[in-house]
Amino acid sequence: MKTIKINWIVLLSKRIVSKVKFEINRIINKRHAYDYPESNDGWKKENIPIIHDSSETYYDPYFYYFKGIANLLISNRDRRCIYRYKSLNGWNWSDRECVIQSPNNRKWNSRINRLCACVKDETVHLWFTGQLEKNSYIGKGYINDRAEFILNSNPVLAPEFKFEGFSVMNPCVLWDNENSIYKMWYSAGEQYEPDVICYAISSDGINWTKYSQPVLTKSNNEYDKYKVGGCDVHKTQEGYVMYYIGYQNLDNARICKAFSHDGVSWTRSKINPIISPSKNGWDCDACYKPAFYYSESLNTSFIYYNGRRGHYETIGMAYKYGNDLLSSS
Repeated sequence: MKTIKINWIVLLSKRIVSKVKFEINRIINKRHAYDYPESNDGWKKENIPIIHDSSETYYDPYFYYFKGIANLLISNRDRRCIYRYKSLNGWNWSDRECVIQSPNNRKWNSRINRLCACVKDETVHLWFTGQLEKNSYIGKGYINDRAEFILNSNPVLAPEFKFEGFSVMNPCVLWDNENSIYKMWYSAGEQYEPDVICYAISSDGINWTKYSQPVLTKSNNEYDKYKVGGCDVHKTQEGYVMYYIGYQNLDNARICKAFSHDGVSWTRSKINPIISPSKNGWDCDACYKPAFYYSESLNTSFIYYNGRRGHYETIGMAYKYGNDLLSSS
């Protein structure tokens, strides 16, 4: 009995020490939250979130355009569902609808979040993150003619390589019409916040061939020296532009930009980061998961992202006049 009591005391002491260290690191990390300007390279932030609710947490938006309507797919942590919002101009969002409810079925897709969409042959194809405890997978689906979200029952990507850890998540998929293949960029690594950005290709969107190593990892730059995460990739005449999360440390995240000719070898923008936390703002602690959209009619670029203040996350927006994809800085 005495041995059991001593072991219990030792375990409790270790937990207390671990918690104290965690809080000390958080305090130290927070000192670096404003190392960079809140916006850069012509980007301007909206002062208030565009989608928020004082009782709910929204995160990881994804933008797609279909039949003249702008759509945002947004994960909701409290209701464990995917909301879709619609807009005619990219500025004002409404028509909230829960399009996918997590089944909570103790299977690989017990929690569904972090979607992406790719329009091909007048069909909206979907890829999503399915989570169960400490593991994440990527699944496939589509939107049918009745505007219903249909999801496959099996994952199409699972963690395999050492650098993928226990989680693959945050898919971003483009259709390469010239080569008749889907290209996917996805995050992998730790479950709470992934560590690297990876790449895979597929002819049908279901069977994927992975690149044997990450295509973007942490760097010697201060703004992403800790890790990199969720990205949004767009095709240009010169190649590809990626907007991604750069982590200075576990608590400080910013939105950064990179360029590639082939989608595999990436060069960071010289003006990174482009969006950072605003002191005393709704995103004062971190800026996560960018979703880019360029409106030709308005000649305006938009980035939608989730910002964190304490444990509260909401969806905000930054805008820039002109097409940011054409910038090579």
